[in-house]
Amino acid sequence: MKHGTKLVKGLFVDMLPVMSNLSSAKYVRLTSFTKDGRRKHTPVWIAELDDGSVATTTDDDSWKVKRIRTTSDVELAVSDGRGVVEQGSDLISGNARIVDSADSEYRQIESAFITKYGLKYRLFRLIRRIRGKKACGITMALNKQPGRPPSKKSDA
Repeated sequence: MKHGTKLVKGLFVDMLPVMSNLSSAKYVRLTSFTKDGRRKHTPVWIAELDDGSVATTTDDDSWKVKRIRTTSDVELAVSDGRGVVEQGSDLISGNARIVDSADSEYRQIESAFITKYGLKYRLFRLIRRIRGKKACGITMALNKQPGRPPSKKSDA
């Protein structure tokens, strides 16, 4: 740990501005990895949890869940709704974990989403139920060193 840096809620103080930017963003590009290491990007909503980690919700049979079950490494960057990273956005790596919708931790994730996204999330949740899909959460513990997203050439 660098001199003068202290731990707050599991995050290092010099990373708090990056986390604030990330957790207040409407959309974040979640990058998960295939078995052979290729990056796969998906724009998602995220919400910050009480322990300082962030989370998203998704269908439990989605490709991102399948990839995270294979490798827990993820990257996050502030983006627009199409997953285009905002200029100057930091890339934050971390480790993801799948949370079953029957788990009490999932209720905490939903509560954070209702607080942040309100009626939009409630409608999204209703549509998921109408489609007959089962939900799950993805929690992400983030690493302390932000970076920059890879260029489009190395992003393929």
